[in-house]
Amino acid sequence: MKIALVTGGSKGIGLQTVIRLLDLDYQVITCSRSKLSWQKAVDAHPELVSVDYQQADIANQSDIESLFEYIKQSYGQLNIAVNNASPALASRGSFHSVENSLLKETLNVDFWSQALCLKQELQLMPAGSAI
Repeated sequence: MKIALVTGGSKGIGLQTVIRLLDLDYQVITCSRSKLSWQKAVDAHPELVSVDYQQADIANQSDIESLFEYIKQSYGQLNIAVNNASPALASRGSFHSVENSLLKETLNVDFWSQALCLKQELQLMPAGSAI
């Protein structure tokens, strides 16, 4: 069985990626901050019922650790990982007027969230896997 993880798979590019990987016969795992947004996606796309959905906010290190522990225990590996999720942004508004502290917070959280996911993914990926 081929296993794929798509973070932020409840809408937009992430949702379309989940649907495509299902079409390619992957067992797909996805996560999002909002279980309600995932339920709306399943209501609109009944084929998503086979996706293993886990509620997780990748801005929260303990959520990342729990998600990857679950994947390790349930599947033992990942063949594909798509790091699509983005944490909630602190720096809303036009770039030229965003406070530097908020911009720094957004960049820091977004970078570290992805870096921590990558670190966990690499530990679960056999040769020939892809991120």
